[in-house]
Amino acid sequence: MKIGQQIMRFGIKKLSIGVVSVAVGFAFIVPTGVSANEGNHGLKNEGSVSVVAKDSPVKENTDKKQEVSITEEKATATQSTLETKEVVTHGKEKAGEELYKKESAVPHEELKKEEILKDEPKNSRPVTEADFVKISKGELHVEKDLVDNSLYGGKFLDPDGDDDHDGIKNKDELYIYNKDGKDYLGYHSHPLLADSDGDGLEDGEDDNKKQWYVTDRDSLLFMELAYRDDDYIEKILDHKNPFPSLYLDRQEYKMMHNELAPFWKMKKAYHTASGLDAFLFETKSDLPYLKDNTVQMLAIRGTRVNDAKDLSADFVLFGGNKPAQADDIRNVVKELAQDSSITNLYMTGHSLGGYLAQIAAVEAYQKYPTFYNNVLKKVTTFSAPKVITSRTIWNAKNGFWDVGLESRKLALSGKIKHYVVDNDNVVTSLIRNDNDIVTFTGNSSFKHRSRGYFESRMNAIPNFNIGKRDTLDKQGYRDQKLDKVYFFKKQQVPLSSSQPSVEPLENIALGKRVTQSSTAFGGDARRAVDGKLDGNYGHNSVTHTDFQSKPWWQVDLDKEETIRQINIYNRTDAAQDRLTNFNVILLDSFGKEIERKRIAYLRDSSAQISIDYKKARFVRIELDGYNALSLAEVQVFRAENIAWKKQARQSSTEFGGDASRALDGNTNSNYSQQSITHTKFENQPWWEVDLGRTEQVGLSDFIIVGMENFLNVSQTLM
Repeated sequence: MKIGQQIMRFGIKKLSIGVVSVAVGFAFIVPTGVSANEGNHGLKNEGSVSVVAKDSPVKENTDKKQEVSITEEKATATQSTLETKEVVTHGKEKAGEELYKKESAVPHEELKKEEILKDEPKNSRPVTEADFVKISKGELHVEKDLVDNSLYGGKFLDPDGDDDHDGIKNKDELYIYNKDGKDYLGYHSHPLLADSDGDGLEDGEDDNKKQWYVTDRDSLLFMELAYRDDDYIEKILDHKNPFPSLYLDRQEYKMMHNELAPFWKMKKAYHTASGLDAFLFETKSDLPYLKDNTVQMLAIRGTRVNDAKDLSADFVLFGGNKPAQADDIRNVVKELAQDSSITNLYMTGHSLGGYLAQIAAVEAYQKYPTFYNNVLKKVTTFSAPKVITSRTIWNAKNGFWDVGLESRKLALSGKIKHYVVDNDNVVTSLIRNDNDIVTFTGNSSFKHRSRGYFESRMNAIPNFNIGKRDTLDKQGYRDQKLDKVYFFKKQQVPLSSSQPSVEPLENIALGKRVTQSSTAFGGDARRAVDGKLDGNYGHNSVTHTDFQSKPWWQVDLDKEETIRQINIYNRTDAAQDRLTNFNVILLDSFGKEIERKRIAYLRDSSAQISIDYKKARFVRIELDGYNALSLAEVQVFRAENIAWKKQARQSSTEFGGDASRALDGNTNSNYSQQSITHTKFENQPWWEVDLGRTEQVGLSDFIIVGMENFLNVSQTLM
């Protein structure tokens, strides 16, 4: 319990607030134009208590960068640190030694410098031009035989070039290390992505290129996302599939999909009997060079205008007492403080959610000081009321007496950041946090509603425009090269293999974006690219459309690919005969039909369909007539040029037309471009390539560009 001048000062403030608390509480529930968000669209009814855990990886703590405003002066940051230390020191005197005894039995220990996990092994070396050649051939890759698609095939990178224009040479973004006698590829950053971790900071400016740097922009996006239900959130953060429909035609949800989906996932959802809804998000990516689970964001939903539990909480909090949701958020803090996998935590919330976020911060400060100092980085609120605590015996007993004072201290220290709109018609100057600890963002046409922070006025406010992530009133930024940066498993082929030269290294349809004419019985289109060949519908790996005329299924390969073969796997538990009289259609990037093959029936449960090196982006399977289409799996394989970059020689060389030019990946037929071979004028000139092993090839496997009366080859494909 606190005594003395601080309580006296707070008591005077409380007198002015208490008179209007009931009137304000009534205004808070008026439905016209004052909803914290937009009502309950897309929100499900909660049970009494529900905690949905997505995954719970436990990793060793690593040293992480702490978010500090990009535009803040160094002096301000130093002052904040000193004030934070002062709060902790005095907190011990005020609350007693018992306050520290309540801390988690498994505390988050402050990392020592020597304990930090180093990205680059000691036995590493720089990347050479020869290494880049091996990388482009798939011979040098990351561990577990994972090949970087964006660096595979085509022309190898120039070591001294800067393909992503981030100010770092290609050779300085990668390194080679040896493990168990084998060389592997390592990443400082990605040479084709200017912003390797997607946080908005270009690699040349980012001191941690593989870990997300959290700013208030991120807190804003997650704050808004917390107003939606679990299913919609998961769809927003699913970058492998088409964007779901916009919620109320609001562009910010497309922004979340573009900017967050490739790098963040929902880890847990909290839904309690008191009406608390909160979501724990975590960095998680398909890219193996990025560390997963390094940064977390707890987003707490604000008031739903037609939710009686939320309105009850509003009445209680404006009366200066502790709402039931405060106990629930305290329990969440306790759980997080005891979870060693939580290493860099941020919190955010709007309206009631921001109020609860303040309570969460104070709870961490009072009961879990190690967690507060080392793990909890920052709490950001939007249009949140101040924590008003009345001087009652009840509040003294339940530990709510001094939360308001402590919340203000934490805001002064920089741990809590408050944003408000100038013309808020709900959280007015009477009940918002004090002017010296809030940042005014200007007038909003939506007043108190959360969407008011997605207007053009916000684009100029520091920490809301980060690099190319510079607008909040549009659909955000997404690097188009991200679609090409993915890793596939390299298939090992024995040296004595007699497989055709076009044997593919990967199924390029796996995990790609898919659509179908309709969906029935839960048979989602994604099931046909999930990597499972199981044809039993009961095992949740078979697609299903409605019974309709000419049902279809389609996969987007992200770019035009030269296709050699398509494998189709049928449903096997029942209704196998439905997959008859169907067409396999190839389309280019503009939707123009390139090739169509009609299949009358399948002899077995699957079919292998050969494609004569057609270049296409979309593969569509379409039934003739009226029926339902079901597919267990569709695999698409690209053709591999096994002659590329191999050793070549010729009978003679003239005018600098070296034999290797025919294998450089360039099909330009202009001799001045230095990509065409040239022999002397002689009897039976010849050119040959050494494939390095015995291969089974036929004449149909050869594509030769640029033949003339003397041997002059622009490109040879096998």
